[in-house]
Amino acid sequence: MADSQVLSSPLFARAPSAQAQSPGIYTAAGARRGLTTPSLSYLDQLRVTEALLARDHAVYQMESVCASNRTKEAVIVQLRHEKENLEAKLASEMIPAESDTERCKEIEMLRKSNTELTAKLESLSLHPEGTPTMLAMAMQLSPNLPHELLSPSIANYRIFQEKTTCWCPVREEHGYYLTPFFKCSTNPRVITAHRWHAVDLDSEINRPTECFFNKEGKWYYAGVYKTFRLRDIAPQEWIKLPAETTQVLVKETVAHRKNVSPQNIYEVGQLYAAGALKAACIGLQCIGFNDTLYKGLLAQAELCAKTGRWRGLPGSVGLGTGAIWNANANVGPGLGSTPSGPAGPTGTGGDAVGMIGLSDA
Repeated sequence: MADSQVLSSPLFARAPSAQAQSPGIYTAAGARRGLTTPSLSYLDQLRVTEALLARDHAVYQMESVCASNRTKEAVIVQLRHEKENLEAKLASEMIPAESDTERCKEIEMLRKSNTELTAKLESLSLHPEGTPTMLAMAMQLSPNLPHELLSPSIANYRIFQEKTTCWCPVREEHGYYLTPFFKCSTNPRVITAHRWHAVDLDSEINRPTECFFNKEGKWYYAGVYKTFRLRDIAPQEWIKLPAETTQVLVKETVAHRKNVSPQNIYEVGQLYAAGALKAACIGLQCIGFNDTLYKGLLAQAELCAKTGRWRGLPGSVGLGTGAIWNANANVGPGLGSTPSGPAGPTGTGGDAVGMIGLSDA
């Protein structure tokens, strides 16, 4: 009894806690646990709690935005690298638009040139004796007709070449051929000295000529043709010609030059492409058919079939309406050949050279 009285006396009373001693102090930990001091009202407690929750939500949103930005930045960097790689890859493959425009202009210029050339050939008149029916009579002469047969019998003649001759698609009896305007030859006294000289084409214009061609190893008489000058081949047209055509013209240019190397052939081709050398375009107009010459050649063919060799028959082969051209032009071994196309001047030929510059377009 005495002990209980002592414990309950004010002397032994329990000391109040810190919170009890300071009832007006507010702590954040207490707010999180929903504990507030008696000095704050209930409304103030709600406001404090709401502010803390808003702060936590803002921090969470900021972290999400930062993570999203980092992801997007990585994607942007990856796309930038892919773009650079694609641009580097396409740089060598992509053709600039201005290049396409220049090519279109060049093709249009060549097409216009071909149209004008074809129209000029179509406007040519045809000699009554040189109708297409008579030209179709250019029959087979012999698979091995030598130049020795023509040279003593005909003072001047021309043999059309396959790669440099083209026929009008509408008027197949007319056409044109290409020939060098300049030629290179070697000085006979000094074999290392070479010289260039212009070919005198004007002196050979408008002169009727007996013309022949070879097709599939067989020789044909085409008829009597008159030549006239057309516009020279431009450098833009030269580079569009088939490689076979340019090679024939280049070899003809240096035919009289000795010790010709592949480097010389290449250099001459570059001179043509640069415009330093020119290729002349000579029109061909059919003006007749030398029936006397034609029958004489047939007689020679029959004689050859019997004797096995060609032999001139005095007076059997006459010039008729034929006249001078260039007896030394393209009559060497391997130079005379067929006109372009499968049928020559009497068929639907013309695809070897094609219209100037557009055969590979």
